[in-house]
Amino acid sequence: MNNNTYVPKFGTLKGTLFIVALALALAVGISLATPAHGAGPRQEGKGDITGQVTLSGQGTEGLTVELRKRSNSGEDAVLVSTKTDAGGTYHFANQPSAPNDAFYYVRVLGAKGTLAVWYSFPIIYINGSEVTVPAIEVADVELAEPAQNAALALPGAIKWKARKMGETYRLFIYEAGKTDKPLLDSGSLGTTTEYSIPEAGLGDGKYEAVVQVRDTVVGYGQSQARYHFEVGAAQASAGQAGTGQAEAGTPANTKGPEGAQGSTQPGAAPEQGTQ
Repeated sequence: MNNNTYVPKFGTLKGTLFIVALALALAVGISLATPAHGAGPRQEGKGDITGQVTLSGQGTEGLTVELRKRSNSGEDAVLVSTKTDAGGTYHFANQPSAPNDAFYYVRVLGAKGTLAVWYSFPIIYINGSEVTVPAIEVADVELAEPAQNAALALPGAIKWKARKMGETYRLFIYEAGKTDKPLLDSGSLGTTTEYSIPEAGLGDGKYEAVVQVRDTVVGYGQSQARYHFEVGAAQASAGQAGTGQAEAGTPANTKGPEGAQGSTQPGAAPEQGTQ
């Protein structure tokens, strides 16, 4: 049986052409594998933490997004911050790995017409990996009852409208102007969009309330709009109560590090493993 494998002879024209062609092929391969002069090394393996912020389903530009680190001891710090682009997207590229005793999370700071703040659930990050944070919807909670600055007879209900299907709610009530510690915490209300204040739940005085929103996949946030109402002796001026939409106020405790999710602080950073 004849072996028809072609072996070029270097002294022949065909052999010379074969060697030239092989050399050219090798040169092209090397040039493709080597970065062009001045281009710098390829940025593979740097990693990225990215996500999108939406307002009523559309990407929203210019919101501040922070990548934060929280240690098991409770220490909380901003690693880096950025602004969302025209499509509502943000990126935190080439971040170091999260320490063994800490985790990362994303905090979105609100603007006019949005929630006051939103916290993602913990992110366990390793340098070089690609992490996509679930899209965050920041449309504010729309308050329904009572009217702004109304006198509320107890027992009485506070009501709002649902933002998204499946979200759960929690209401915090403070003495007016003192939002460091709530006087009443409804606890998780599930998907219910109202809370009835018991007859002896509050004494006479002026109060304000905020709604916490929670999504089991995305995280949780706090309404910027808030109720302002009066109880007790203040009801004598009930006829003077306003009927406008609920006001937006300064977010209560939006720093995050003072409490953990599930505590009596609505603007608290997430705990590790909380989902």
